[in-house]
Amino acid sequence: MADLPPQSQTNQSSPPLGPSLDLAEAGTLTVKLLLSLAAWYRANGEYESAHALLELTATRSESQQLAQERAALALAVGNPAEAVRILTEIAGEKDTLSASIAVGRCQLELGDLAAA
Repeated sequence: MADLPPQSQTNQSSPPLGPSLDLAEAGTLTVKLLLSLAAWYRANGEYESAHALLELTATRSESQQLAQERAALALAVGNPAEAVRILTEIAGEKDTLSASIAVGRCQLELGDLAAA
């Protein structure tokens, strides 16, 4: 497995802000922690690291939370069609109000008022 991309640092003498681990170390984390860490990387613009962690998570579990994080990452990297596809798939499988709301919110973010 490849290492997660290194975090960028503006000051080499200060410690990194946030987590610093490779995929082998990440593999020892629980699914819940992997998803939290992937969300942290996504929120901080480290999309490759987030993607790597989501792929690792998918080898252990396919969950609604994993799918939602994949959709959030797709939106973050500018792939709204993929985000809508993922969320629509969740809504079709789960048929829950929260899944339908997630699809509507995504469509609103994309400016598709009619579909929302």
